[in-house]
Amino acid sequence: MSRICAITGGASGIGRGTAKRLLDDGWTVVALDVAEKNLAALKKDFASYGARLETEICDVKSEASIKVAMAAIG
Repeated sequence: MSRICAITGGASGIGRGTAKRLLDDGWTVVALDVAEKNLAALKKDFASYGARLETEICDVKSEASIKVAMAAIG
């Protein structure tokens, strides 16, 4: 069974730290954030996790943005 987690604000701060911890523990992580540059940096910095790290631009204040991100994940 796969363990998958979506993290809002996943490109920096606590979200980035949580993503690292979960990746280290074998989870697949989808990092959601509005900061496209930070998502790109996360993907680059965590490249060793390969396909277990996905990133999606998502503004949690926008229902439409959330729907688009969830559709891309699922």
